[in-house]
Amino acid sequence: MPNIKITKIFLYELGINEPPALVKEHSYKLLNRSTHGLQPINEKGYQIEAFYTFNNLSTLTLNNTLAINNFGNKYKFHEYFIEYDFTLLNLHDVKLFADYADDPFKQETNRISAGSYFEWKLGNSTALKTDYEFQTFTRLGETVTNNLLSIPYTYKSKLVFNVISEFSNDSFIAGSKMKTWMGANIKYKINQDNNVQLFAGERRGGPACNAGVCYEVLDFKGVELRLTSRF
Repeated sequence: MPNIKITKIFLYELGINEPPALVKEHSYKLLNRSTHGLQPINEKGYQIEAFYTFNNLSTLTLNNTLAINNFGNKYKFHEYFIEYDFTLLNLHDVKLFADYADDPFKQETNRISAGSYFEWKLGNSTALKTDYEFQTFTRLGETVTNNLLSIPYTYKSKLVFNVISEFSNDSFIAGSKMKTWMGANIKYKINQDNNVQLFAGERRGGPACNAGVCYEVLDFKGVELRLTSRF
């Protein structure tokens, strides 16, 4: 059955401890890295999200965010996001998204992001994904472009091999040249609560947000072995 739902409408003012985030937390890497950090002093705004499920079970998602903060000068962050996910030939999963934002806190104007995620089923137990994201914005008169390409291969949801590359001309990071990050990792799910992952190569750092908490990830180059356990 088609349905439409409105979610996440918040308004907060100074004096509330740990107010809810008013910005959509994206799973897409470039958009997640661009998440607006909460400014608890004098900030107010809203987030509104709607989605519609069609008869073929494809889904259209729309999101709009506004955050206004007054530090003597008024800073106004706004973002418009659209996503469409569907199944191709009743077998392959596809997600397409586009996003537009102005972020005065980071001095990024006309920030345009877009991307496509394809999951190609190769059988009952294997899948190959091809993920690409693109972003461009203007900062202090400079046009910045960021690109991300990821190619994961999954076997029985227990073994994942992924090659990921990013390249950017952001002078804050790359100087006067285009900078490239290239890496690969292999992840094995031991059981429901434990997995082990091996990464080799170079990984780009930057802000990352998870469950409403944002933190800074450092650049990394080398070999990393990580064991994750849930108790």
